[in-house]
Amino acid sequence: MVVCAGGPAFVDPGADELRHQPIPRLGSELWIYGDGALATLPAARLFAFCRHETGYVATEDGEILHWVIVPTTNVYSPALSFLSENSLALHQEGLAGAEPATQIWEFPPNGEPPSTERHLGAARDRWPLDTWRVPVLDDTFAARVYSSARHRWMDTDLPWLPQDTSGAQLPVYRRFLTMSSSQDMFAVVADGVGLEVHSPHLPSARTLLEQPLLHSRPHDVRRIRELRPKIGDPAVRDALDLLTACLSERFGGDIALGHTTPAPTAGPTDLAVSTDHQQLDITHQGDA
Repeated sequence: MVVCAGGPAFVDPGADELRHQPIPRLGSELWIYGDGALATLPAARLFAFCRHETGYVATEDGEILHWVIVPTTNVYSPALSFLSENSLALHQEGLAGAEPATQIWEFPPNGEPPSTERHLGAARDRWPLDTWRVPVLDDTFAARVYSSARHRWMDTDLPWLPQDTSGAQLPVYRRFLTMSSSQDMFAVVADGVGLEVHSPHLPSARTLLEQPLLHSRPHDVRRIRELRPKIGDPAVRDALDLLTACLSERFGGDIALGHTTPAPTAGPTDLAVSTDHQQLDITHQGDA
């Protein structure tokens, strides 16, 4: 999708020309302010943009579905991103020393006015990182929410960034570039190092997959099932499925004494009996 005078235009697969789609409600010209003031959601054929002091959500057919008031006091440089078909997020930089602002609109399907959450300051102070774990997070918006500092350096405590254990006086500063659609791989530029690719979950998957089956334990099945939805690579997901099947077959009839999970729920005299891959806790009571 590109922005042209008169409305948006779409680059369709295999087409030789742009497909222009005017939006009559907005007049003859569509002005977009800043690189981040446009967000798309191709799977739902939606796009959002900021124009003057108003934000719009529209379809690829030119129909305006929602519009919202975009604050302009002490803020500039909007960055938009869809969080879902019915949720839109906006980040704006602070002007002249003011705090940046992040806002989320939730659009009810019945046409009622949208609900709004707005926060001044770093987005991570209000919303956990899982808030931004959506398949279509815009790169420009992601660079803002992962960088609490004004200078665009990424936060050093992000869980998927390696922690410096060398004892160096100066930390490694990184700038966000892009991420995979499943958000399981991130590309950054590290100051003085170059391009880096990081993943918050693939190292854990590699550990489980490379571990000899002889060393596996019943609780590894639970770990794999929790990890699988966070992995985007189909080949890795298939390997985890195979490992789950193997371990479930291996431990399906086992009786484990003592600590059967990393965080046991009862004492060391418990019995854990596997039935249909479910754990049944039988606690010994009394002196018998």
